[in-house]
Amino acid sequence: MTSVLKQFLRSLPEPLLTVDLGPSIESACDQLSSDSSATCADRRRRLAELIHRELPRPNKYLLAWLLQHMTRVINRAGDNKMTLANLVIVFSPTLKMSHRFSHWLFPHPVYTYRPYKPPLPPPPPSADAAGMPLDLPDSLSDLEDELFKQESLLAFTHQQIASGRASAEKDAYIWEVSTVNL
Repeated sequence: MTSVLKQFLRSLPEPLLTVDLGPSIESACDQLSSDSSATCADRRRRLAELIHRELPRPNKYLLAWLLQHMTRVINRAGDNKMTLANLVIVFSPTLKMSHRFSHWLFPHPVYTYRPYKPPLPPPPPSADAAGMPLDLPDSLSDLEDELFKQESLLAFTHQQIASGRASAEKDAYIWEVSTVNL
């Protein structure tokens, strides 16, 4: 699995943190490390603001997914032997990040991305919705917005299922929505 993920990350047209942003983040890391007056929370906040302000939206989504995945891997280090140190060694070169920044970023995704707040669930589709043509977004930004909404809804649903709050009614609704959106 790791090799597939690394191959995907290597195939990207530019690094995850972009050619322009990467050096700025590394520089901010250096400055914050040497600034004895800045608290740990201040350092994290400043780096997170830099990432949110400068990183393109698709890169933010990929970074959020990657951090979520890294958190899961780190939480299961006892089973998979992939400790934080091992992940940093394996992924820092692929992501073109310093070990120091990767070591800060991987275990602290909540400082980079705010806690998820699920959107209100959409009303159930009508019975005749399946026969209607799909209303697809016209622009790239509309498509990105729609993808974000769908990914948020999917993440919320996965969270409910994982916490045991799923029900047969919700399962039927999820199936209906997923088949309508195909």
